[in-house]
Amino acid sequence: MEEEIGRTIKLGVFPVTADPIHWGHILAGLHAINQLGLDKIIFIVQGKDIFKPWATQPEIRHQMAKTVLNTFSPLFEYSSIGLNNDYRGVENCCRLLQRLGDNLNLEVTYLVGSDKADKVAQRLNRNVNNATAKEILKLFVEIIIAPGFDPDALKLLSGKPNIRLLVLDVSQ
Repeated sequence: MEEEIGRTIKLGVFPVTADPIHWGHILAGLHAINQLGLDKIIFIVQGKDIFKPWATQPEIRHQMAKTVLNTFSPLFEYSSIGLNNDYRGVENCCRLLQRLGDNLNLEVTYLVGSDKADKVAQRLNRNVNNATAKEILKLFVEIIIAPGFDPDALKLLSGKPNIRLLVLDVSQ
């Protein structure tokens, strides 16, 4: 990352299986850049995903993702840090930040797909209701991207400090 020295870089990190990388990943990334004022998103393509043993071989997924993400440079950047391991997304995120070092002034936003949000995974492809909001509050979450939020859920989630709620409906 070649950025201005001394300037705070607003960086999004988005661990994905990318089997394959698709418009949902791209639109969520562009929306996060727009709504959060991010300078760039680094997509951390996972290696062997123990939660998705049926996934295409990592080398193939990585090459596809790299080709697609290069099209969106400089907004998106591909990272190979997950290629030869079976670490989870958050672990690869920490490894990436260690590799970037202390020379950069970073403000990092961790993006997570709905398929990794444990108990609420199957609910985030529709409006977030109050029950879902209560489950989300049990997790460490900084950003939630969903098609919408019910009024009670919005009130509950808005009370959590530093949370960002983004509405993105990709169904149309």
